Amino acid sequence: GEGNFSFAYGLRHCKEIEVLATGYDAEQVLVSRYPEAVSICAKLRQSCENIIGVMHGVDANHLHFHAALKCLSVDDVVFTHPHLGTEDTRAHSSLLGHFFHSARRLLEMRRSSSESLTPQGRVHVTLAAEQATLWRIEEQAQRNGLDFLGITDFDDTWFDGYERRRTLSGRSFASRAASSRTFTFAAPGVGSKARPLVPWRCYREATTLAGPTEVNGQQSKGRSAKLRLPENTEELAGEDPFHCIPCAKRF
Repeated sequence: GEGNFSFAYGLRHCKEIEVLATGYDAEQVLVSRYPEAVSICAKLRQSCENIIGVMHGVDANHLHFHAALKCLSVDDVVFTHPHLGTEDTRAHSSLLGHFFHSARRLLEMRRSSSESLTPQGRVHVTLAAEQATLWRIEEQAQRNGLDFLGITDFDDTWFDGYERRRTLSGRSFASRAASSRTFTFAAPGVGSKARPLVPWRCYREATTLAGPTEVNGQQSKGRSAKLRLPENTEELAGEDPFHCIPCAKRF
């Protein structure tokens, strides 16, 4: 869920995780909206060892339809500051519901034939100020079979190079930075797994800054097998902006 891909760039020092950076905009749209994204994406592809790929045109509403994503074993699905470009509470609540449905379906594909039918990964959504309450994030997650695990503080300064950008104008909304928090969810039973509540928790060890504060979180150095990005990255999404294929809803 990238805008100008600076969040993924901010994770480049966190060597304990591997990141597949995805954004909704097609590459040409991205360049016109966020000119700085050209150099950021180039750095991600050329000099960031833990970034396994950069993908454009990925819709958060149907991740589980994406040919490339379906081939990966994903531990965490991260949506940082989602916004439709309009102050419509109902639309954003619906967007979160569709995202949670798709993220859960994607995590179900993570299991092998010998694993439990329960998705083992986690879903993280970072929102600013009162958005979590207005958009009913916990209710939407619960409706899609995800349990609430906890809340983590989100501080832009932990991610060197990260810059918030508005969806339509590309301008900053850093004034709301102090109020952002990350909400973490998972399928029932996954919360007992001993690993950090958020995947970037390694910043506590990787930087001299104070790391994130967790609620109901646990720490561990355990990691899954190394991710491998398949060659086929063709997007199978609909043509309309934020078009949900199963229910035909457009945002």
